[in-house]
Amino acid sequence: MRPRMTSVVAFYLVLWTAACGASERSPTSLASIPTPSETATRIVTATSSAIALVIPSATLAPTQSATATATATATATATAVASATSSASSDEQQMYTLINLARARTGAPIVAADPTLQLIAQARSHDMLARHYFAHTDPVTNEPLAQILLRRLGLNIPYGENIFFSAAYDAAFADEAMQWLMADAPHRDNILRADWTDVGVGVASDGQTTIATQIFGVK
Repeated sequence: MRPRMTSVVAFYLVLWTAACGASERSPTSLASIPTPSETATRIVTATSSAIALVIPSATLAPTQSATATATATATATATAVASATSSASSDEQQMYTLINLARARTGAPIVAADPTLQLIAQARSHDMLARHYFAHTDPVTNEPLAQILLRRLGLNIPYGENIFFSAAYDAAFADEAMQWLMADAPHRDNILRADWTDVGVGVASDGQTTIATQIFGVK
């Protein structure tokens, strides 16, 4: 019998910034990504919630002190972040397929699987699993972590992030995650947004806790 998902919590974040120049499509070594680490907190609740945030571009530039703190924290998370790879797992491939099937049903253009966005999504999921938190922002600096990683890789692009949490893992994780996200209006809107051109998906699990991150972008 498949393990029963005891809790699901997901959040949604859309961040828009002005695009600056061309972006690279080849993945960058995770050793160069100063991502803070994390572990996933098990949240036992019968309800789910979503938060939609719009942050003006002027607020997105990390301060020097916050950047230094995030860089220092990254050292403690090297093991977790190193678990991310540029290749997609079966769960990530399945979620990517389901994203484009959902978009095709509404007439939205297909999004390409981008290796750089995938690397960032994988790092985000592994980081949350390692440091026991579940959020779009760093629990120490309160900085938007996807934004920090994008800029570390030279990408100043519009992007959106969906994160999904499950207290258990089973083979149908990708399907269950997408069912929940598509049933929630803010997350569904992010998945179906017509102007996205690329996506990266990252899934991390320790067998008891599973986290998925979807990062959409315009490249």
